[in-house]
Amino acid sequence: MTTSKNSIDKDKIYRDKIYKDRILFVKALNPNLWIPFAITMIILFFTVIFIADYNIRQSETVIGNQIAERGKRTMLLYEAIVLGKIRFNAPIDKNALIQNFGDQEDFVFLAITDKSGKFLKHSNAKKAGEYISILNISNTSSSFLDQIMTLLPNTDGEGTNWGFVEIDNERLFLVHRIFSENLKQGQMRTQYPEINKKLEADNVNEVKHSFTAIQPTPLHNALTSYQKNTFVMSLWVIGVSSFFLLIFSFLYRAFNGRRRVSVAERTISAMHEEVQRLESEIQKQEKLVAIGNLAAGVAHELRNPLSSIKGYATYFASLFPEKSDNQKAANIMISEVERLNRVIGDLIGVSRPTDIKTEYISIKSIIEGTVQLLSKDAHQLGVELNVYGSDKVAHVDPDRFRQALLNIVLNAVEAFKAHNIRNPLDIPKVDINLSENQNSVCIEIVDNGPGIDEKTLRRVFDPYFTTKNQGTGLGLVNSTKIIEAHGGSISVKSTEKIGTTFTIQIPKDTMKHVAHSNNANNTKYVNQVNHTSKGN
Repeated sequence: MTTSKNSIDKDKIYRDKIYKDRILFVKALNPNLWIPFAITMIILFFTVIFIADYNIRQSETVIGNQIAERGKRTMLLYEAIVLGKIRFNAPIDKNALIQNFGDQEDFVFLAITDKSGKFLKHSNAKKAGEYISILNISNTSSSFLDQIMTLLPNTDGEGTNWGFVEIDNERLFLVHRIFSENLKQGQMRTQYPEINKKLEADNVNEVKHSFTAIQPTPLHNALTSYQKNTFVMSLWVIGVSSFFLLIFSFLYRAFNGRRRVSVAERTISAMHEEVQRLESEIQKQEKLVAIGNLAAGVAHELRNPLSSIKGYATYFASLFPEKSDNQKAANIMISEVERLNRVIGDLIGVSRPTDIKTEYISIKSIIEGTVQLLSKDAHQLGVELNVYGSDKVAHVDPDRFRQALLNIVLNAVEAFKAHNIRNPLDIPKVDINLSENQNSVCIEIVDNGPGIDEKTLRRVFDPYFTTKNQGTGLGLVNSTKIIEAHGGSISVKSTEKIGTTFTIQIPKDTMKHVAHSNNANNTKYVNQVNHTSKGN
């Protein structure tokens, strides 16, 4: 017997599935956890570094604000003393007091300059009249105020600016504000930088600047301490996370055994199913081969004698009176001979090579021809035969394909013999639906008959299996063989008391090479059958 392309494709898909399950089984036996562990650790490391760096930057801003606030308050007090806004109970030396401000811990100097940067007041009296020597301050077209605000980017929004600058080759933390500027003015100047240009205009009173220079050592010490603490905390986070990841990996390995067993069970079950399926296929093939050998001998030995018996029975039936017992006996002989001929015909249909001769033909014409052949039997059973769908053209053997279709539709019609119709509106019918997709033509034979139970449904394509009293169990076998010889496939779905659906898929343009391969494979088989017949 020949193996269809559809069957080969199914076998390949099934083997690929088993192969993939085996690969999963092997991988499950040796899970590689180090790669995900390493990736997780790298991600965790960079995440901790990013968070630590962000916190350090935030802490730098916070500590800078605190030191700037300290310098601002000192500056305001310094301005109040210079302007005489503070009254003392006893006369004091303002210059000595101002110098004392500059001698505070971490303070380098306090000073007041004009709008060009010339010291008007300085905690070191010797600096009076000199210019503030801030690195990057140059004699450009931009004003001194604009340059100061560019160098000191940080602000409290109230007119005070600060930042790190180089003064006399020393890196200092410099705080600046407009001398004697009140809170409202400072806020306006911060919110609207264009006011700075008006401050520099000739028609405005001379602008003075207050400066406080502070050693950045406290800031550096605080940041260094925070960085150390952050580094230690980062190490703790990475260490604890690594510990828990290791624990998780060991637990995963410990509990992974069940998953491996599950995969192994599925793999073994799939392999067992494959073995059973192959054994079933082999048994079917052996049955079909046995049927072929038997059919060749039966056809040779019985057909001629049966023809003679039928001829004599017909002759005797014509001699006896109408409806006599002798004539009834002769008619029984004729019907039994015809039944034996049908059995022999089915056997030969299963055993002979599928020598299909394909041509492009209307599928609907084949279906309508089949319906016409069965219309009388269907009418006697009260069954409607309906054909739906537009016409399709495919490359098939008309006679053989009609034979396959006839077997399936006849089974659907005969199923109504035992169908008890309870609802008058539930008219027995068989619908033949014709459709197509990109590569194939689809034929659905749908009935609303008694349906097929699950146990029977599994065996409908087995040779010699039948639920009919007069059936041979070879009709669907023949139909399947013819459809597969065309490169197609047949499937069935059924629900008890609802109905049954047979679905046939026939390729449109793949028949030439199928027919060629079938003919090549069948030539050898024909020779074997002829040799067996001659031997008998």
